[in-house]
Amino acid sequence: MNWLVGVWVVLQLACATGEQPQEVVAKVGNQEIRGEELLRFAAEVPALLRSEKVGVEELEEYLNSIIDMELMLLEASSRGLDQTPEQLEKWEGERKRKLIAVFLQKHLQDKSNPSQGELLQQFKESKWSRMLKLAHIRVKTEEEGRQVSAQLAGGRVFEEVARERSTDRNTAANAGLIDTYFGRGNLDELGLPVELAEHIFSLKVGEYGGPFLLRSGYEVFKVVDERPAPSSYALVFAQTTLLETLNARRQKVWLELKGKFDAQPDQEGLEFFLEKVAAAKGDSLHVDDREAERALSKYRGGQVTVRDFLDAYQQVAAPNRVKLDSSGVAKFVENHLLPEALMYRSALEEGLEQDSTVTAWAKVRKKAFLIEALKEREVESQIDTGESALRQYYQAHQGRFMLLAEIYFVEVLTKTEAEAKRVIQRIQRGEDMGHLAEKHSIRPGGAKTKGEFHMHPFERQRYMELYDAADKAEIGKLQGPVRTAEGYSVFKVLAKLPARPEPFEQASTKVKYWLREEEEKRLFEALLARLREQYRPEIVVFRDRLAKMVNAEAGT
Repeated sequence: MNWLVGVWVVLQLACATGEQPQEVVAKVGNQEIRGEELLRFAAEVPALLRSEKVGVEELEEYLNSIIDMELMLLEASSRGLDQTPEQLEKWEGERKRKLIAVFLQKHLQDKSNPSQGELLQQFKESKWSRMLKLAHIRVKTEEEGRQVSAQLAGGRVFEEVARERSTDRNTAANAGLIDTYFGRGNLDELGLPVELAEHIFSLKVGEYGGPFLLRSGYEVFKVVDERPAPSSYALVFAQTTLLETLNARRQKVWLELKGKFDAQPDQEGLEFFLEKVAAAKGDSLHVDDREAERALSKYRGGQVTVRDFLDAYQQVAAPNRVKLDSSGVAKFVENHLLPEALMYRSALEEGLEQDSTVTAWAKVRKKAFLIEALKEREVESQIDTGESALRQYYQAHQGRFMLLAEIYFVEVLTKTEAEAKRVIQRIQRGEDMGHLAEKHSIRPGGAKTKGEFHMHPFERQRYMELYDAADKAEIGKLQGPVRTAEGYSVFKVLAKLPARPEPFEQASTKVKYWLREEEEKRLFEALLARLREQYRPEIVVFRDRLAKMVNAEAGT
């Protein structure tokens, strides 16, 4: 059985309570494994990973998985892995996050929300119940945007200005008209932030707004037409409304906590930290233990320190990191660190640590921590993924890293044979196939690639006649028209590449994946075998009781 599944199922069993205890079917040290645990384990195993054995042998296989997990817990505990500074720090962070989540659930999610009917009515009455067809004028600078707005205000026709000034040549020729209708569910296609869309969707048909700064420049939008939004957009509206409601409640709770704990920024500490940042001049910032305990914000019974900031900052993904200036640091403390600190403090004061869901979670999570710690030490840290090991694995398993045979060609696909023959005549007169494909090919994506694409042998069933013709065709010779399910194909083969090894540099990510997979499995199995041997005297299995369970299940 997949050992990850075994870990998951065993940990689920730790939460189960309330059943009448059955006979003990095995012991690992002082830990007893009872019949009901084994039956729950068997019931929880996903269908695709169930044992192919039956009867006692099936139960034995599942029982061995439970024993393996108990052996890992026994070994991890005997090594004191749950008491290492790293594990204690990791556990404290996990515990803190759990208590904050429970606090939020209690104070936010358990409050009454609008009913489905109320949300639907709000949607019907909102601006988001409309789909808008828009026209736009795109310019490069804000000043040009203002000029466009001034021209429109002065009476110029929107469509004329779009043709003259819009830098989006795909729509300018069509008076700036954008083909798609836009609503709350597909604003991302327009690259339009919600705060700007709020303004645009308040406009009536015929009105315009802007200029707005978007990714491609400054744009002025005009509402050309509208129609009702599909019912699926009501779900987007409901999700957004509930999120806004939740955020409003969170802000209210935050302000209440801030007042309750008299939270205030520590200006002296903030200035000290910013001086340290400035002195680092972009290099890694180093602070000693005393400096790390300097407060950036204080509240009744505690404070947010430089250490808290640095620990949290390192966990924020690079694109989302705040600027290390006075505004950025203060905002990060105010909007991130301080709310978490106060919610955690409140969770402790409210006794949420003793909540039944928290204690059950802690029991399971601590076991998971122990197993993860042992696996990290005995398995993951032992895997060599250096370049030498990767290259050695690549050479030994090169058949796993092969590029499939490919046929590269350029094609113009037409609806009729007559059109295909005219295309051939134009190519023979010297016209470029890529240009013809861009203008006339009906192949999906053909215009974008100028007719160039490739096929693999496994795609023969999809392309049939085209694949067979291309496979036989001479490289560089014009072919067609070939009748296909999609139309009539005129093509020229550019290259035929046989199956060949993928270059190491290109395959290195896959090589690393497979090396880790195989080494992790090998090392883990070796660990379990060693633990089985080491703790053999402490493992007792009552096979006769397994037989009784099978007979009881069968009703005999």
